[in-house]
Amino acid sequence: MKLFNKIYFYFCKIYNNKYYKYNQISNSAIFSPEFPGFITLINPSNISIGESTVLNRRTHINPGKAYVKIGKFCHIGQGLTIYAFNHNYESTTKIPYDNMNVGKNVEIKDFVWIGVNVTIVPGVTIGEGVIVAAGSVVTKNIPDFAVVGGNPAKVIKYRDSEKFLKLKEQKAFF
Repeated sequence: MKLFNKIYFYFCKIYNNKYYKYNQISNSAIFSPEFPGFITLINPSNISIGESTVLNRRTHINPGKAYVKIGKFCHIGQGLTIYAFNHNYESTTKIPYDNMNVGKNVEIKDFVWIGVNVTIVPGVTIGEGVIVAAGSVVTKNIPDFAVVGGNPAKVIKYRDSEKFLKLKEQKAFF
């Protein structure tokens, strides 16, 4: 079993590193090679990932025809799901929806920490320095330095922005 895990670990690392060939995905982004480490980026030409951002296993990002932008120095827990489009449920021709997709860009700004099993829906912007608690469903924009959690995610408190900005100025990045 140890040999299988080593081979699988190596395979996942190669599989995930294929995204480096896209100019908008920083070559310093870190794609988790953990077992089972697959990270799925659908239509990666519509996805931007900043430098030193870490994506863990079971991350699934599908922008459709919209765009997903993830900033730099973000830490993404396993099981993140981002969709930047939805079905047209307001169709006048079919129910529950027709074959048209409605796209809305998603943006995650710099220094964001997202816990495990988080879902982000179309049209959301997550501000700088935000912390998103595990299991949250982000349905609305989140202001800078907020700590959010729940379904739907709500602001629990705010980080000390003065301390945050001082550490940022000192380039004290993890």
